[in-house]
Amino acid sequence: MDQSSQASSLLSTAPSASTSFLDNRQAAKNRVDGYAPKSSDDYTATLLRTLLDHKTVIGLSGFKNLIDDVIKTPDLGLLAEHYMTSIFVPCTMTDSRLRKKIESHFSEPNRFPFSFKARGGTPTALPTPRPGGFDDVDDIAAEIVSQKRDQQRLKKMCLDRDGGRCMVTGFTDHKRFPADERSIRTQAVHIIPFSLGDFGEAQRRSISTSWDAIYRMFPDIRSRINFSANSINETRNVMTMSENLHPTFGEFGFCFIETERPNHYRIEKHQVTWGVGRDLPEYVTFTAHSGFHELPSPELLRIHAAITRVLHASGLAEAIDGMLRERQMLRCFAEDGSTPVSRLFLGVF
Repeated sequence: MDQSSQASSLLSTAPSASTSFLDNRQAAKNRVDGYAPKSSDDYTATLLRTLLDHKTVIGLSGFKNLIDDVIKTPDLGLLAEHYMTSIFVPCTMTDSRLRKKIESHFSEPNRFPFSFKARGGTPTALPTPRPGGFDDVDDIAAEIVSQKRDQQRLKKMCLDRDGGRCMVTGFTDHKRFPADERSIRTQAVHIIPFSLGDFGEAQRRSISTSWDAIYRMFPDIRSRINFSANSINETRNVMTMSENLHPTFGEFGFCFIETERPNHYRIEKHQVTWGVGRDLPEYVTFTAHSGFHELPSPELLRIHAAITRVLHASGLAEAIDGMLRERQMLRCFAEDGSTPVSRLFLGVF
């Protein structure tokens, strides 16, 4: 059956608007359960099944979109590739530890397949396979403007807001409180990676595809807080954090889970060292010491938490790290850098 016939068949048998939410959810799960892996380490079913198990952290609106995509997309492998290359890979592969690990295998910049050395540093996102999704990408591409990195100004604003302290540990910044023997080095840490707001014209389409996928999975950040690539350097997307915690947060080793109290979070640990775990309290409350700058957005922290939980529940966090280590990269990529990044993470070569 060709793609158009398969799509028509799926649409004709897809649950109608009157079908209950639970029926739709079950129909989506049935599709995933019936997926035939393309190889022994094809992560398509694992990723989609894990996403379908995380309604609470994804949110109801995004979860309904996920169900709709799973039911109506003819090729679930392409859907998983889209999610991986548009959401999970850009977020995980832009942290410094993984980036350095990959770069160490490539002595020449032009052999580096993800173009981290180029502006933006984000792998190419594969287009959405869902019908009618391209118009949304075009609209986003017309709206977004590449942002400049201004860490010094951003850190000052966040330190003013956070009382000159790490928001998580409460330890003082060593430059703001030089007399404090327990002061530490802090950094201005983005929740949604800066690389998703920093791009050249060659990356505009790919970045727009990533934002379309993020809006599809987490629609509240557009409908409720109007967050986009243009907002990447706003203080609601940045936290003052100790140098000790920053790498683990960027690697999705821990996340912040909302409680019933505003700006009060439970810290959920997934993969932390003893030194990091020692510094992490069980709960934290964010307090603005300056009324000029917004506190971290609950919606953005929810996205970070969702990615953290999905990566660890699915085993993809370990799989990504393991693939980079075990396959030693050079055996995976073509000399000209043409190997599709999604094939690495889905194990389909």
